[in-house]
Amino acid sequence: MYHSTDQFNEIVTETFASRCFFDFGSYSEPLAAANLLHDFRNASNKSQFCWKHSVNATRMKHVSGSARSIRCRVAEKLNIRSQVLEANDPPYRLPAAKILILRLLQVWLFHDTLVENVIGKNFAKKNKIQRIGESLAVELKGQPIRREHLEQVLDPDKYSFDLITEGNISQNGTFGTSSFRSNPNEFMGKLEIRFTSYILDKKIELGYIQHSSGLKVVVPVQVWEAASSSQLQENLYSGYEILSSMRVRYQEVANKRGIHERSCGLFQPVEPDGDPESEADRMVFVISIRLTSKQQKKFKAFIDSNATQSRIQSIVGLRVNEPAGERAGFTLFSSIECTKIANQDLKDMFASLDLRSNIQPGKVTQKVVFHHCDTEVDDTAHPLVAQDTPRGLRLLSVLASERRRDNFIRLSSVEETDVPRPTPQEIDINIPRALSINNGRWRMKSGGGMAFVPANSIPSSCLPLDEGEDIVLFACCA
Repeated sequence: MYHSTDQFNEIVTETFASRCFFDFGSYSEPLAAANLLHDFRNASNKSQFCWKHSVNATRMKHVSGSARSIRCRVAEKLNIRSQVLEANDPPYRLPAAKILILRLLQVWLFHDTLVENVIGKNFAKKNKIQRIGESLAVELKGQPIRREHLEQVLDPDKYSFDLITEGNISQNGTFGTSSFRSNPNEFMGKLEIRFTSYILDKKIELGYIQHSSGLKVVVPVQVWEAASSSQLQENLYSGYEILSSMRVRYQEVANKRGIHERSCGLFQPVEPDGDPESEADRMVFVISIRLTSKQQKKFKAFIDSNATQSRIQSIVGLRVNEPAGERAGFTLFSSIECTKIANQDLKDMFASLDLRSNIQPGKVTQKVVFHHCDTEVDDTAHPLVAQDTPRGLRLLSVLASERRRDNFIRLSSVEETDVPRPTPQEIDINIPRALSINNGRWRMKSGGGMAFVPANSIPSSCLPLDEGEDIVLFACCA
């Protein structure tokens, strides 16, 4: 039993990747074990080999010794030299005909252990698995997460995926007003710079900051000048009182940001006749607007609807209220592909340690889009299951199935905090229950009873999808 979430996730993900590597598209644990044994015996540095492929060195020595002992005993019974029984080539180098003979022999000897998995043609539709070209999208349930959460279990070098978040998130909060009350214009000017820096740092496609009747819209130039943004430009200029609109160059002046000088990049506006433009500079289009009281209430709905038509994928809006005593309130809006803004980022944005915020419930949907990529192509010319789902999706299925009845994936929180905690915060997410490996998917061929199979296994995690017809998988559990 592993009490550490990070340790559990690391062991499951690394062993699954190792199993995929030695499986070579055969979907056979005996053949994968033979591949592993062959490469282990021929490794010049066996300790390094075991570390690289996440296998236990002591167990590998025992297994290798057991295989040698069985070969000698069989040779003695057959009255032949044991060398005759040694395989010169591992299974991944054998002709397909020999592999087929080995499969037939196993089924012939252990036919009473046959299990089957019937995957209906409507399986994907029923479980909200959406096909997007050659990719598959799976809906996530639970607390909203960011891509860096998923990267704890999905190595971007091994798995090609995107996390798409759609909906609206609002965060309310308050902060100390000493500098705000003493010089509101100076405070708002600096806040606008830090807000724009955040927009650039997080690659947000549209941001706006509002205080009283004044509002500034900040859009990276490449987004503003895209052909799809023409309708947004037209509606802004025709529907609102524009005070000014200009291009502003921001420059990464130091690898610092905010009051704690954390390493996350700081962008500052540069004067037109300032330093020469460099590749690291960012150009933004800033539109200053004066809003009527009626427009103040409806601007968010206006910008959300127009941004959708303009194919803008992420919006962050900030509304700062007038000070009320020692504190002032603010509201943050994240729309379309949105995520919660970390409390530490808010403290840096407002340059205030005395800041508190909370998230307001909203309808947010998240899905992971998995793509087939080059790292998933096996050396076998004709893998046994050609239309299997991407490995990243199968890995999530394995992680959730390892929790047995609970069927969830637990990730460590990546949010930075000023408050030390005895144990790290954790986030639980759920994938469709039908993706659980031991949720009745595998059944005995004779009798139809449910078969309990190992979760972290390439054959048992196999999930080919075909919207045209049912798919039936058979496996021999010997």
